[in-house]
Amino acid sequence: ISRCDWSSDVCSSDLMGLLEKLTQYIKVMAELLQKELVILVNIRSYLNETQINKLSQMACYYEISLLFIENIQRDFSNQREYYIIDKDGCDVY
Repeated sequence: ISRCDWSSDVCSSDLMGLLEKLTQYIKVMAELLQKELVILVNIRSYLNETQINKLSQMACYYEISLLFIENIQRDFSNQREYYIIDKDGCDVY
């Protein structure tokens, strides 16, 4: 498991830069390290829905699964699977 912290690089005027960095990171994970899963924590706080869709399409192209872990419930999309885990550890699908 590797961890990257881009929090110091993120500002409101540089969100496309974050998308480009994530795209490059996923390409490296797929091509050089043969990773199959990338876990992103609270990424929806930094990227809008269009950018998330582009990131998902690119990950699909490289056959990498993305796992988004969020601290709050945002909108729902029919294109994704959602699992909500409450504070008691119960799963809600």
